[in-house]
Amino acid sequence: VLMHTGQMGSIVFDFLTESFLFDENRIESAFAGQSDDEINAELRRYREFCLAHLGELEQEALRSKSALRVFAGVQRVSLRTLKQSAFYVEQYVLPDPLFVLTSESTHLDEGVRSYLGFQERTLNRAELATVLRYLRALTPMVAHDFVRFLPVSYLFEPPAETPICYSENYFDDVLPSEIMDFFRERAIVRSLRKANEGWLVEDKLSVGRAIAIQFRDHDSSKVFIQHLFEQEIVDWNRDTGIATFRMYLPDASPSREYFQAWLHQSVNRAAQDFYRQLDTEFSISGRLAASYFSTSQFVFDLLAQFAPGVQAQPSGHTANTLLNIDLPFLDGVDTDTLMSVRANDGEVFQNFRNELDKQFFELRLESDPDRFQVKAQKVIHDLSEVQTHALAMKASDLRKGALAQSVLVTATLAGSMIALGLAPIAPVVAAAGVAKVVYDYRASLRSNPAFFLWKVIRPAEQPQ
Repeated sequence: VLMHTGQMGSIVFDFLTESFLFDENRIESAFAGQSDDEINAELRRYREFCLAHLGELEQEALRSKSALRVFAGVQRVSLRTLKQSAFYVEQYVLPDPLFVLTSESTHLDEGVRSYLGFQERTLNRAELATVLRYLRALTPMVAHDFVRFLPVSYLFEPPAETPICYSENYFDDVLPSEIMDFFRERAIVRSLRKANEGWLVEDKLSVGRAIAIQFRDHDSSKVFIQHLFEQEIVDWNRDTGIATFRMYLPDASPSREYFQAWLHQSVNRAAQDFYRQLDTEFSISGRLAASYFSTSQFVFDLLAQFAPGVQAQPSGHTANTLLNIDLPFLDGVDTDTLMSVRANDGEVFQNFRNELDKQFFELRLESDPDRFQVKAQKVIHDLSEVQTHALAMKASDLRKGALAQSVLVTATLAGSMIALGLAPIAPVVAAAGVAKVVYDYRASLRSNPAFFLWKVIRPAEQPQ
């Protein structure tokens, strides 16, 4: 039975509980009783609702004043991770996974997809049902103010008209050289091969006209696809300056020299796109006064190495390891019970979060790198020696009591504290149209104290 969401303070859940999209029976049948047109119309209605209430959605996300609010960018955080960290994070601000499904293809996008032989974009009922099951599963977390949603993907939707970009140096200078080197060293490039069922990713790289780019230690589903088209001018009006040209993929492979130049440029552009998105997400986290949360080791290493202020403080580190503490959590507990324990029987965990809040507040006011290091070490000692003992005892009690079926597992909340506050990690031009959500937060640089990487240690992985 769903609680009426008016009690939750979430306007998107208010919308959903009145929509057939949230009906459990229809979700399980993949909306067998609805036509594609009906479902698409409801998705458009949801999209229009979200865009009309952006300000209210942001205010929902800003209600919590804790420094332990975390923002996950466009990354969909699994229900498992949310449950594991429920006792240690005050609130999550998550990307709206349903809003992602409301974006519409442009004519250019559809034309390119058709030419390349990709399947026509149609309503994916299985994916829609998966997303709605996820949202329903999170209902208790929304009800307890643990989870909030923002339509973050709106910022990264492709423009109606695709710009044509040119660089004399293959876009070598779109990022600072040391950051670009970081991306290049971790780039994994494989060839794409055309097959009857579509494009297949090969295990090797060879000279050709289609490649897939990934970055080591990042989400394997994050892939940058590049095709090496040839261009031919069909018409050029000298008076208006308007040219008509066509792009096509020849059957013949390019020369090795041409391919290597294009490969170098493609990795640079992938790095630029990745970094621009991360920069925008980091900007939103600053606006929300939230810590930036990731399960990607690649993202964590990038931020830890190139956080703002590092170059300005060559003798010290403004990005300092703050938390690497083993934290107990209960596995196998249903969401309703977990939220009930958090609200009614989680005083020890609340005390731990309060202590983190207090330490974050004090540390982010310390501008001297040496004094910061001393204070940070004391925080680690106090939390590790005192707080985690109480946490382990409480988790053990819960396991023996009402949550006897749960399994006690360990997690590490690896964190880095930005002592001097956050600013954009490099000057990158923001995409047009983001002003509605991304704000100038530079005036309050100290509002965002940390970024986190959540790692789970399964029982078999724990040291003997």
